[in-house]
Amino acid sequence: MNKVLFLNKFAPHYRKGIFVAMDRELGVDFYFGDKKPGVKKLDYSYLHNFKKELKNIYITKSVYYQQGAIGLLFKPYKKYIIMGDMGSISVWIILLLSKLTRKEVYLWAIGWFGYESKLKKVFKRIFFGLADSVFLYGDYARKSMIEYGFNADKLYVLYNSLDYDSQLVIRNQLQKNDVYIRQFHNTNPNIIFIGTLLIRKKLGLLINAVARLKSENFFVNVTILGDGVDRDHLKSMVNEYDLNDTFFFYGACYDEKIIADYIFNADVGVSPGICGLTTMHMFAYGTPVITHNNMVKQGPESEAIIPEETGALFQENDVDSLAETIKIWLTKFSDKREIVRQNCYKIIDEKYNPHQQIKIMKHTMNIKQ
Repeated sequence: MNKVLFLNKFAPHYRKGIFVAMDRELGVDFYFGDKKPGVKKLDYSYLHNFKKELKNIYITKSVYYQQGAIGLLFKPYKKYIIMGDMGSISVWIILLLSKLTRKEVYLWAIGWFGYESKLKKVFKRIFFGLADSVFLYGDYARKSMIEYGFNADKLYVLYNSLDYDSQLVIRNQLQKNDVYIRQFHNTNPNIIFIGTLLIRKKLGLLINAVARLKSENFFVNVTILGDGVDRDHLKSMVNEYDLNDTFFFYGACYDEKIIADYIFNADVGVSPGICGLTTMHMFAYGTPVITHNNMVKQGPESEAIIPEETGALFQENDVDSLAETIKIWLTKFSDKREIVRQNCYKIIDEKYNPHQQIKIMKHTMNIKQ
């Protein structure tokens, strides 16, 4: 029997890289919930040690129970890595029972946002305090949790990753081409966004900022890779501002070579709202990112954005600030594109990849294989 069990609410396709690495290097057995609306499921054939899919039974939109999850605690595993979702009744029970069964439970979570209510902070203190250790996505969360009184020796920053090895192969084959000239029939600077088109991504701010730049005779092209509930509203805005020749809505795309080509050849990525894995995707192919500066309402991956090195930050919800930040970046750094590209690669290669994550896991869990 393998020593480590991994339990998650779902198996999103974009976490293939770390799951395959855990499968190969930690001997992990995988148990996943059966569904998560709007997210593509991982092909389980990539995992030699995939064991079972559990049924997620929802009580409310955010509170659920995984059928069969609690029984996993009584299987002959010594260590458990569980996604730290406070909405899971099963995880709460597993954490409580683990103290009786002497099993080691490691929670993996964002951990701390900074805008939690007093009551939620109390529940988080209890929840994460029950774990043997907590793997976190970013340094901001760790710092905030320590300030709130958590034991620093139980908090490990694991960062995040995409399918690094596959992306590296594609990266090494990429070359500059005329993909945007063919699409827009001009040589204007190119902005790209990739992700689900949700209201919280605040792409309306980008549309307003581009319209403002146009009024100043500063012209850009914008490509949107992704789909979602906000798509029709955004297209309506683009039409209202007479920007149909400026914006290209590609739609959802799961072909990594196509995605890589668009990202690599863009000048900058812009994500006006919460910016999480979008940052990793952009950096994987050497493109800097502009997003807002309020870390309390940001994705942990945005910590990788270093002003004037791998991107820029604008004042949250401020259209003027976003427009000016885009203009400054595209003007000031146009002749430093390859330097910035290498800066982006370096961050991914040194921190945000499955190989580094596995090293941290092995050290924390005292796994020597």
